[in-house]
Amino acid sequence: KSIVAFVPAVSAPLPDPKKPDTSELLLAGKTVEEYPKLWLYVPFSADADTDAKLKFLMSNSRAEHVIEPIIFELPTNPGIVSITLPTSQPGLQYGEAYSWTVELRCMNQEDEPLSQTVSGFITRAEHTRDIQTTADYIDHLKQGFWYDVVHHLFSSQQQSSYLSDFLSYFELGAVEPDVVGELVPE
Repeated sequence: KSIVAFVPAVSAPLPDPKKPDTSELLLAGKTVEEYPKLWLYVPFSADADTDAKLKFLMSNSRAEHVIEPIIFELPTNPGIVSITLPTSQPGLQYGEAYSWTVELRCMNQEDEPLSQTVSGFITRAEHTRDIQTTADYIDHLKQGFWYDVVHHLFSSQQQSSYLSDFLSYFELGAVEPDVVGELVPE
């Protein structure tokens, strides 16, 4: 069971002059939003016997934290959740690349620390159209605006017919596409 971020993996060259043809997979996408939502599948739930939390971090291309780390309680039930960047902190700037990380930290029944991390990149960019039709979805995906497409898929009832295919892309075909909700900071 792993946390899944609904962002595609893209190949990027590794900065290793000894291996110029090597690359790594990164989770990366764009958004038009100043305060976008990040959508995740969290296969864990809050448990009175486990002290588990999610920690959200974001930094700019200079590795400077652009928001204070945010701690979230786990949802009551496993499922699809969103994290919204807080409007009390600076929003994303056009053309700036940001890295984000969601960490799960908890203790299991044997008092051994367990952790999972999922990280990705997000860039705020301009797009000329809103998402209203299937052609708009395809256009946004081709141009890399995954964060916006994912937000529209999970928040729009009329696009629910695409959700099972979308979840299958992330190998979550057996997951109910119900959104558990937005994570709220502690």
